[in-house]
Amino acid sequence: MIGRLLLAAVLGLSLAACAKRTEPGDLAASWVGQPVGALIASWGVPDKIEDDLGGHRVYSWHAERRYVQPPQCSSTGFRSVGPCIPGRVLILGCDFEFEADAEGEILAASGRGDCLPLRRLSPPGF
Repeated sequence: MIGRLLLAAVLGLSLAACAKRTEPGDLAASWVGQPVGALIASWGVPDKIEDDLGGHRVYSWHAERRYVQPPQCSSTGFRSVGPCIPGRVLILGCDFEFEADAEGEILAASGRGDCLPLRRLSPPGF
């Protein structure tokens, strides 16, 4: 009986972890201390790379997701009632910046916006 309860608890926590929304800042912070090469291998080539005055490099990514919202009409079940709201395209985007030292270790990271989850943007080890 205790084994079943323990299994149910572990499964419940696993499902809760999957359902939790990852914020861009938290996702970016999970890469601090990792090699920038691993980040590039996971996320692909950055959109921009800049050298800063301290001999570090800043790697930037912009991620975007488009959703098509269908038209919305009220209905009685037999016919439309009232005006319909036309469909529209929603664009959600976010930006990430990672600062790495000369050896390629990520020292600082930031992420902002509203674009997650995006399949290609994952924490280290995924």
